Amino acid sequence: MGESVSMNIIDGLERRCIVNYDSTYPLSTKMYVGDTSPLYAGASSKTLLAFMPNVEDYVEHITLEPITDKTICSKEQLLNELQQIRAQRFAISNSERVRGACSVSAPILNASHQIIASVTLVIPEVRYNDYDENHLIATIQKVAANIEKQL
Repeated sequence: MGESVSMNIIDGLERRCIVNYDSTYPLSTKMYVGDTSPLYAGASSKTLLAFMPNVEDYVEHITLEPITDKTICSKEQLLNELQQIRAQRFAISNSERVRGACSVSAPILNASHQIIASVTLVIPEVRYNDYDENHLIATIQKVAANIEKQL
């Protein structure tokens, strides 16, 4: 596929990138190791948040500030999306945190079904529609499942 892939963890009340593999394409979107962002915006962050214990308490006490014009700023809408992410075990975002960046993310859970990390494909918006979205979802879920087997 040749797109950027990252692994992210919860660090306090933020998402932190701990691993990044850069795209092989000249035009790419990526995360940098060590970068942080709020847990309420972007596929990698929302995947972590969806599986976090006491997610409702987090959402109740956080101020949802827009990062881009596509950032969810409604607590009710965010909670509904987090419920959907938990049910389907993936998240998709388009320019929620970074304009022009699309992401597909899946959770990495331990044997007790606690969130360990999220693994995320990061694709420029101009190339995203070149892919079958169902294939992207299946690919990132397979990567997450393979990592879980190693735990």
